[in-house]
Amino acid sequence: MTAIEDLSPEVAAWAESKGYSKPERVSGGRNNRIFKLHGPRGSAALKVYYRGSEDRRDRFAAEHAFYKIAAKRGVSAPPLLDCDQRLGVSLLGWIEGTPIGKTINEGEIGAAARFLVEINEPAAPDAEIPFEASEACFSTADHLDLLQRRISKLSDATSETSALADFVRSSLSRFAERVRRALQADDRSEFHSTGWRRVLSPGDFGLHNAMRDKNGRIVFFDFEYSGWDDPVKTVADVFLQPEKPVDWKLLPGFCAQLHAWPDLEERVRLWLPFFAAKWAVILLGPAAKDAAERRRFAGEETDDAMIERQIGKARIVIERGNEFLG
Repeated sequence: MTAIEDLSPEVAAWAESKGYSKPERVSGGRNNRIFKLHGPRGSAALKVYYRGSEDRRDRFAAEHAFYKIAAKRGVSAPPLLDCDQRLGVSLLGWIEGTPIGKTINEGEIGAAARFLVEINEPAAPDAEIPFEASEACFSTADHLDLLQRRISKLSDATSETSALADFVRSSLSRFAERVRRALQADDRSEFHSTGWRRVLSPGDFGLHNAMRDKNGRIVFFDFEYSGWDDPVKTVADVFLQPEKPVDWKLLPGFCAQLHAWPDLEERVRLWLPFFAAKWAVILLGPAAKDAAERRRFAGEETDDAMIERQIGKARIVIERGNEFLG
């Protein structure tokens, strides 16, 4: 087997030892490298995880633990065929199908709700999932501190891009300050005061990480940010995710399906502006050094034109969140 660009000889040899060859680099996976492989039992996806010096999250371990739970629960996710922790790679069943369209309908958002219900009921023991989700927070103060750190880090990276600096100062920071005041003034914002329980979250969850397979079933994937989290964050991300944003008219029905999570819609509406601000920061993240390194690893570059596009996306997500600020 001959290794191709971005696939090391050692990883290529490991895949061949599992019966898979003829690797093809495929698009997708902004923080990782994804290859389609071929074997006697069909195709498989080879995922090579990013491991950077500034990246403290063990993406491989988090995703591996989630896939084990997914297999036990029988949820709509590809099977984990094999993996190697030392190499930082996983082999997953290949999904033959089509991406979800840009406009999300009631059936598609319903599939996402069913996934969350099935992965959480009954609740998984803590020992099976030893991780919190990426950037999980369980107090208003922790959420606000995290957002401020992200904005500060972004501000430090804006000196070479005046348009980005102007947007962070004039739009993002001002919106974040309004969000902070609104949350601090509302007692309902606190996680523990409501009697809520944390839930198992897929992490970067939404219809952007889903495919409709050849049988019409919607299959979800990409769980490297998974772990225990506040359910409000999970729901907010589904609706705010910029690649596949969901119309607010579908929010009541989505929350109603998650009936085991009391007063969910009310608390989601309270927190949506905060998560809109956070998504705006995420969209502008390519300016940060560690994010740029991950994108280069995945085969993407950061340039001024791309940053301008990201500013436009950040502006849209702030406008969406602003609809819920009094």
